[in-house]
Amino acid sequence: MAFAGIAALMAGNGIEASTAKLPGIVMIVAGAFAFAIGTIASKRFPMALPLMTSSALQIGIGCVPVALAGLLFEHPRFEALSMAGWAFGTPLVPVVGVLAAGAMLHEPLGVREISALVFTLGGVALALRS
Repeated sequence: MAFAGIAALMAGNGIEASTAKLPGIVMIVAGAFAFAIGTIASKRFPMALPLMTSSALQIGIGCVPVALAGLLFEHPRFEALSMAGWAFGTPLVPVVGVLAAGAMLHEPLGVREISALVFTLGGVALALRS
């Protein structure tokens, strides 16, 4: 699956591999490998944690190398993003996640979920008022 993903990413203008794309390809393959190892380990050595705690732990641990790699390979300009940009972009992450899960994974998308999204978007709209 990882190689299919790499092929899809590189096939925008025909498949072309170059040394400029090598770090990204290595990170994609390493991420897929780490995900596979994590899946196998979690099946063999299940953690006695509640689902939310386990998910938060995994996401927290996973964010560290991504953040470090981003700071190492990219040149972020945090000052270029305004407070309104941070306020708008950050709360929209769960909205995109819920809508994508509903569309692609057929997760429930009922009154409760729509209400939560409306409240989230309302909060973003209030935060953007000047």
